[in-house]
Amino acid sequence: MAANRGTATRLMTTPGVLPTLILVAWILLAVSGCSAPVTRLDKEHTSATVPVGGKVVIDLGMTNSSVGYRWVRVDGPGPHLTESPEEAPAGPRPVGGPSEQTDTYSATSAGTATLTYEYQVRPEITGQYGPSGRRVTFTVTVQ
Repeated sequence: MAANRGTATRLMTTPGVLPTLILVAWILLAVSGCSAPVTRLDKEHTSATVPVGGKVVIDLGMTNSSVGYRWVRVDGPGPHLTESPEEAPAGPRPVGGPSEQTDTYSATSAGTATLTYEYQVRPEITGQYGPSGRRVTFTVTVQ
């Protein structure tokens, strides 16, 4: 234990190390405070107010597009939101298994945007994309 304290003391008293550590800590704090706020909406919570520069994540829950069903945006986002590409989750998914469907948007200007999604079946199943009768509309007010 005493050897570890001696190493830390030598490191902290080495010229230039302490100011460098302080600078790195300050940069990390500054950058972490600059991240855009993220608001999550789902089928039970369909409206929110977000600031310009904020992000909105639409969580549509579990879908199983490999067997023909998925949520499709049929209206929106309008001029106040832009779709933000997001990385796919890491790791393998079983063939035919369900997956979490989310869409992410950036709030670009003040106003109200509506996003309507419809649960649809693929054309290989019915011959054309078609609604299942399930719809959800999200309302985002950007201030």
